[in-house]
This record gives sequence, C-alpha cells and structure tokens, in this order.
Amino acid sequence: MIRIGILLSLCTLLCCRSLSAQQCHTPEISLLSAEEDAFNEYVLRFVQDGGPADTSLQIIPTVVHIIMRNAADSMSLARVQSQIHASNLDLRKRNADTARIRAPFKAVAADCQIQLCLATRKPDGNNFAGVLWHSYPDFDPADMSAIRTATQLDPDRYLNVWVQPGQEGGSAVFPWEKTASHDGFTLGSLVFGTFGTDLQPGFNEGGIFTHELGHYLGLYHTFHGGFAYLGECDRLHDADIGDLCADTPLDWDMPLSTDQCDDGTRFCSTGDSSVITQSENFMHYNRDSCVQMFSLDQRARMRACTDSARALLVSASNLNFTGAACLPLVSLPEITPAENWTVYPNPAGDIVYIHYPAKMSLLSVRLLDLQGREIRQWQGNISEAGLQDIPAGIYILRIQGKDFTDSRKLVRR
Repeated sequence: MIRIGILLSLCTLLCCRSLSAQQCHTPEISLLSAEEDAFNEYVLRFVQDGGPADTSLQIIPTVVHIIMRNAADSMSLARVQSQIHASNLDLRKRNADTARIRAPFKAVAADCQIQLCLATRKPDGNNFAGVLWHSYPDFDPADMSAIRTATQLDPDRYLNVWVQPGQEGGSAVFPWEKTASHDGFTLGSLVFGTFGTDLQPGFNEGGIFTHELGHYLGLYHTFHGGFAYLGECDRLHDADIGDLCADTPLDWDMPLSTDQCDDGTRFCSTGDSSVITQSENFMHYNRDSCVQMFSLDQRARMRACTDSARALLVSASNLNFTGAACLPLVSLPEITPAENWTVYPNPAGDIVYIHYPAKMSLLSVRLLDLQGREIRQWQGNISEAGLQDIPAGIYILRIQGKDFTDSRKLVRR
C-alpha cells in the first residue's frame, strides 16, 4: 500500500504540471542564487531576533495596470477595489471562510498585519486613483516584459500589478530576483477581482492575486522542493527543507488539479501511515473557495521581506510619497442575520431600494466603506436611500434592528 502510494505521488508530480500551470507561472524550483540564499539567511536572523513579535501594520502602496486591446478589456475602479479588499481580508485573516480551516491547522493560521493600499500620488506628484489603463491594440503576452518596463512606477516605492486581457493565472517576481526594470507581478483578467461575467469559474474570489502577492513577499509554494523528500514523514515539520516553513507540512506532490478542496493524503515511506496536506493554504494550488490561510511561519517570511528587500516600500516616508493613506482594516461587528431582505438595483445609481418583510423594524441603515468607516446613516424604517453624492465604488450597506444586524455588498456605479 505504501509503495503504491509513493508511486502515485511520483506520477502526480510528473503529470500534473500541465494541469496546474494555468494557475501560477512563478517557477516551482530555481537554482539557489546568492541573493536567494542571502534572503533566506536574513529570514532566519529575523526570526531569531524576535522580528515576528512586531505587530505593527505594514501598508504596501499599490498601483494596478490594466492592459487593454480594446474598450472591452477595460476594468472599473470598483472591480480593482474588490480585488484589493479581498486580498486584504486574506492577509488580515478576516476572510469569512476561516471557519473552514481544518483542526490541525487552525492554531497556525496567521494575521500577517500587512495590507495593500491603492496609491493616490504618482512619482511626479500628480494625483490618481491607483489604477492606470494602457492601450495595446496588438497585445501579445510575449511582450509583457517590455510593457512592464515601459509602464511601471518606481518598483522600490510601488507594488506594480499588471492585469493581462483574456489570460488566466499569474506570475510574480521574488524579492531576491527584483531589478530596476523587473518587479511586481502579472495576473490574468479572468482571475482578477470578485465580480465580472468574464471571471473563470472557481477563481472569482481574488485568490490568485493573494497567491502571487505571497511570492512577491518571499513565499514559496507549500510543495516547493518537497519531492526530494518523498515519503519522509519524519521531516514533515523541518524548517530547513521544502518551503522553509515548519508549520506548512512537507509536501512532495504538486497538486494534481483544483477539482477538490482537500488535496488528499501523502503516503509515508515507512510504516502503514499517511499525512494530510495543508491544501487550504493560499500558497497551495486550489480554487479560491478552497484556500483560507497563511501560516505563522509564512507571516514571518513576509514580515522579514518588508523589513529588508521591501523596507522602503512600507516606510512611513514612502506612504507619504505615494499618498497611500488607507486606514487599518477594522473588524466589523458580529453579524446576526436578518430574515429575507434585498437591496436593488445592485450596482446602484443615485438611489438604492431596500426591501424587507413588514414584520421587520429597522433602527438604522448605514453605508460603510471597505475599511468599515461610516459614510452615511439613515434612521428608521426607510425603503430607499439616496446615493447622489456618493463616489463610484464598493460599499457595505448595513441594517440594524433590535435583534439583528446584517449587511450586503453594494456597488455604486
């Protein structure tokens, strides 16, 4: 049984590359460079010196580049905001599906105390919304290297993300690989954001962006380098092999596909035993709905990155330079679901209507931004709310009664 399991693991590793390639194009294994080795040594010193104990919030100024062949490839600011918010929830362990993390891994799921913030100021001092639209009528993915060089903002001061039209998956630059003309990451439009009719099924919750961000901050795949230790279950939690994170168990298989959330078991080479993979990790290959966590050791690597290779990026002076003035993501109050109620139209124009059963009595209706800040409040049993002077974007509409509090996402056109 054990021998068969290991042979299956070998088969999986050899045959799955084409199945998983569409999800992440960041290299699985690279020759260890002096820069990569130096980064990993820095992580060790950072941990030994107590660096992970720092819980200060690290803000990453971000600019999103939308590559367009034509007008149909354009993306709204609201869709960009939806992606940034989804990844911030992932980074801060505020994603709603953390309850699905399996028992063996709940204790190591981490709030990374890292957030993205769309920049509002370019290097020349001009204001913008953190999104740049670029027209390339004859776009070819093979031209992305030149496009990145031509369109990037200073990569030491901004996280540059390029969205490629009609593409899937993503590819990131590790911190030890960055150069003056090559940094940030690319993402396919079919996996970017949390709404849009073009989104690929299973990848409509922003998970690929979160995955590539992990690479940008120094994380490997959870199965990185694991095949060299096929079946060595006694080394599951060694911090000096695999992805170098002891709390993401050694995994010697690349996932076969993303057709199931639980990637299954890995068979040990000795004894009649097997182990489960941490397939709910953002650095595994899986559908968006199947991944829910970064681990504490992964958090340490990311924090070491923002303390070294990405230190200028998150510095207070650079937040001022880039106009990245987002407030910390706050935890919204506990929700006690209300009975059937709806808001329409959604997306909304100048007015949004609120429909709820006659027996429900509202005390208040509040419009919040994605950081939980109140934008407007209405009192009593209202059935419509005016949005005339509310900027386009994504908001949270919250109703409250005597025995309930509930929310809906609202898109303002």
